Amino acid sequence: MRPLPETWPTMPTNLCRFYDVWQAAREDNDGGIPYRRQLGLPVLRALSAHLVVFERIGPGDLRVKMSGTAMDALFDRNLTGASIYDVAERNAGDAMVAFYEALLDHPAGGYACDILVMETGKRIRAEYLTLPLLNRDGERVQVASLCETEIDGYGLPSKGLEPRITYSELVSVSHLDIGLGLPDYTFTMKGNAPDKK
Repeated sequence: MRPLPETWPTMPTNLCRFYDVWQAAREDNDGGIPYRRQLGLPVLRALSAHLVVFERIGPGDLRVKMSGTAMDALFDRNLTGASIYDVAERNAGDAMVAFYEALLDHPAGGYACDILVMETGKRIRAEYLTLPLLNRDGERVQVASLCETEIDGYGLPSKGLEPRITYSELVSVSHLDIGLGLPDYTFTMKGNAPDKK
């Protein structure tokens, strides 16, 4: 497994594996952003259960193109076709859309660590690595986001009580240089969370 770029934060093993698979697909694409089909099940194997692919349908509108079984289980439903706003509160959804759109407009990676809060008050620590993809027409309108969750000390989600992304306990968020520089962008969110860069 190749090492993460030096400027990136330390990440869990599965996120490092996901980067390795994405980077190999990029090399197969002559250094360009890989196509989503290059990250199919035969390549990703077990990682695909923790993957969500978002597609930009239009300005401010990102939808789930594909969701893995572990992500569907976490949210207690099939996420395919859902809007970001179906799983996130309005302020967090606005922040997520702006963050993903910035890394699509200027190709970059994205990293976030957040505490998902259940309706019961239980918390799940989630870390995400998000990387840009091309659709079958070669348009850069998709991002693949792999999630690694930690429930030790946080508690398992209860059936029927889906988590909401609130960013009320956001630990870290940043764009990551994939060799093309970083977007001219500062993460901001209305509400209690401080601005992040």
